[in-house]
Amino acid sequence: MKKSLLTFLPLLFCLVITFNSCNKDDVENIVENLVGKMTCKVNGNDWEASTPAAVISSGQFIITGKQSKKNIAINFNDTLAGDYPIISGNQNVAVYIANTDSSSTSYFLAYQGSLKITTVNLEKHKISGTFSFKGLNSTNADTVNVTNGQFSDINYL
Repeated sequence: MKKSLLTFLPLLFCLVITFNSCNKDDVENIVENLVGKMTCKVNGNDWEASTPAAVISSGQFIITGKQSKKNIAINFNDTLAGDYPIISGNQNVAVYIANTDSSSTSYFLAYQGSLKITTVNLEKHKISGTFSFKGLNSTNADTVNVTNGQFSDINYL
C-alpha cells in the first residue's frame, strides 16, 4: 500500500501544478479544443453555443448548438466539404428554436440561407464551416435573421 501511494503522489503533484498554472483563457482554450465552437448573430445580437455538437446519421450531418433557451440546428444531406444551399423544401435544413418562457417555444424554419462546410477531418472526427439563414415562424409569421455563423472543430460521432 505504501509503495502504491508513493507512486501516486508524484502524479497527483503534477496534476495540481498543471491545473493551478492555468488561467481562465487557458481553460477556455482547452474546452474549445475538446468540443469546438459555434457562434453567429441572431437579429444582430451575438449568440454562442455553450454545447455545440455534431453527428453523422444515414449519410448526413446534423450540427447543433445550444445557448440557454436558444438553439440552432443544421442538417445537410452529405458528409463532404462544400457549399450547400438552404432553401425551403430542400434536403438541407436549418432551424432556430427560441424558448421564450416555460410554456412557449418558437420554431423558425430556414427558408433561405447558405452553408459552407470548409473542413471534415475524418481522422479527428471534427467539422468546421460557416452558415447564415433567414427563418420563418409559421405560427405567427415572425422572422429571424441568422448571420455571420461559424462553427469550428466541432467533434462529431
